[in-house]
Amino acid sequence: MTNTAHVGRSWNGHTIEDHCPCPQAPCGLVPADQAREDCQHHHWAAGKSLRQGHPAADCPGAPAVTNQADAAQQDKPWLSDSARIGRALIWSWSDSGRGERGAGYRAAQQEVRALLTGQRDAAAAAPAAQGLRDRIAVVLAEADGYEYAKGLGLRDMSADTQQHYDQLADAVMSVVLAELDRVQAERDKYAAELDRLNLERWEDQPTRVVLDEIHAERLRQDEKWGEQNHPDIDPRDIDVVTRDYFRQKAEIHRAVNEERATPSRTVGRCSACPEGDHTHTAWDVVLLEEAYEALGEEDPARLRAELVQVAAVAVAWVEAIDRRPAPAEEAAR
Repeated sequence: MTNTAHVGRSWNGHTIEDHCPCPQAPCGLVPADQAREDCQHHHWAAGKSLRQGHPAADCPGAPAVTNQADAAQQDKPWLSDSARIGRALIWSWSDSGRGERGAGYRAAQQEVRALLTGQRDAAAAAPAAQGLRDRIAVVLAEADGYEYAKGLGLRDMSADTQQHYDQLADAVMSVVLAELDRVQAERDKYAAELDRLNLERWEDQPTRVVLDEIHAERLRQDEKWGEQNHPDIDPRDIDVVTRDYFRQKAEIHRAVNEERATPSRTVGRCSACPEGDHTHTAWDVVLLEEAYEALGEEDPARLRAELVQVAAVAVAWVEAIDRRPAPAEEAAR
């Protein structure tokens, strides 16, 4: 290795070097004594300022060449190729990006540090979704200025650059997969709990009892009358006038429900009610409000939704009747 310098015009990394005609050193920068005359960035004749550099002997991308160096690398894992690449990523991206982009880089840096310090097993974290991992690598490269990566991928980049983004994509994927595992575990836990509650309680729920009765009644209706397909309202009526009448009735019953739901004291009219202010909500007008709202709807989807509400109120009313004491129990009190 000649005792020259490796230089670069890029502020961080070696984006400019990847796109110039000069040969690149293992670190991605250009050997100063090999800069081509037709290069507009690195040759001295271009008159451009160089923003980073290091002696060739200290090149972070240079492989170890002696047995002594190999032994030192085994004793000091932070001198390994993967460690140098990780540090290069962290250093080159330490000041890049603001806002969401900067936060994403910082998260990736933390994951790279975890990989380098042995806190995360890189082999175990290897992504199964290779396609997604490759797309992440391309997006990261594109965000750093490699615009052609979107169409060509990483194949036209230097080996060092590809390795940079491949390792970072692995780190990001390990975080993504861990989060997906956590979310799936939470989902499975809640799904299992919901299944348990349904199996344990649904058979004894009052709603289930009432719906069974409704199903039996529907079977009796079909057996007696056959399938019924009537129009929504009398076709002899004027549609607009009839539905407007129903809407007015719905408003009247809504007002009654609001008045009944307002705590008040009506001496002489509700002797069975407790003393003091209290509400007077009752099932009759609750059901009528829902029924008239349904009758006032023209849109089939909204009509259907309102009818479901009417049925639900009717079921709730039946359940309330079933909760009342039987006449014999009431008389015994």
